[in-house]
Amino acid sequence: MGLLFKICPLNYLCAQFWNKVRTLFKKRRLCDLWKYLGQWRQTFDRFDQDRSGNISKQELDQALKTMGYSFSPQFSDVIFKKFDYRKSGSLQFDGFVHSVIMIQRLTTAFQGYDTQRNGNAQFTYEQFLATVLSNT
Repeated sequence: MGLLFKICPLNYLCAQFWNKVRTLFKKRRLCDLWKYLGQWRQTFDRFDQDRSGNISKQELDQALKTMGYSFSPQFSDVIFKKFDYRKSGSLQFDGFVHSVIMIQRLTTAFQGYDTQRNGNAQFTYEQFLATVLSNT
């Protein structure tokens, strides 16, 4: 069985290993990317409790909680709407990786505005847009 992988999350993974001038991959960078992708596979498999090859909403909620996030139950519906690429009611590997990378990046960007570290931030609409656009 071949592994389907949507190109968008692959672009995010590649961006982490692309050289500064973005002209070419070096062999070591490609090896690093392959290793990194393997680590993501291990993470995915750890949270795929029923070994279905997919992540259910309950498994996603548990994964995010284990990663230190505290979201409402409705938040997983938002994640599934965006990252369940095959509209199967579960996240495949690519959707899981893409969603977690996005959450991590946006959380890091948000923390710059959350000066009291209480989950609340104050910023202008333009700052919000700039933050989202530069991190997605």
